[in-house]
Amino acid sequence: MNDSDLLVRMITTRKLKPTNTQEALDAIPTTRERIVDWLTEARNSGDTLKFHTLANFAVYLNPPGMAEVLIPIIENREEGYLLEDIVEILGELESAKAVAPVALLLNSRAQGDEIDQSLCLKCINALAIIDTNEARATLEGIALGDNPNLLRWHAALALEIEEELGFDEDLMTGPVHRRET
Repeated sequence: MNDSDLLVRMITTRKLKPTNTQEALDAIPTTRERIVDWLTEARNSGDTLKFHTLANFAVYLNPPGMAEVLIPIIENREEGYLLEDIVEILGELESAKAVAPVALLLNSRAQGDEIDQSLCLKCINALAIIDTNEARATLEGIALGDNPNLLRWHAALALEIEEELGFDEDLMTGPVHRRET
């Protein structure tokens, strides 16, 4: 069993918590230096399960080059990958390089008949975390544009301009339905 398979096995059998990077480094000392290569190998082989397992762990290591492996997946809308997870990881990495592709994905999924609300909210959150001028401009475009109210609300909230815009949370997010007991 190679080291990347060993790491995946440790994570999937719960012998290693995804946030416990030190335990992984103790078991496989070269993890930090090799994990981007392992991600690339998993991607090139089409092993999306292994890829996602490693990516969700690697975010805690924040290895150099990780964003460069993830960005093409959202740029190309590659089949089999969970775009929401990839976007969330890019936000957690605070990758300025990810702003343009995440913004493009957000704008493409915020319009039309089939709005992907969940993915759009992940994009908004990632852009808010990355917090560059370009990311803020994208969020402002969503908040001020002809977009669904829920997306406008979250973009404005991320920019802390919801009051300035006169947004009312109940009107923007819709009614909250409570279960009768």
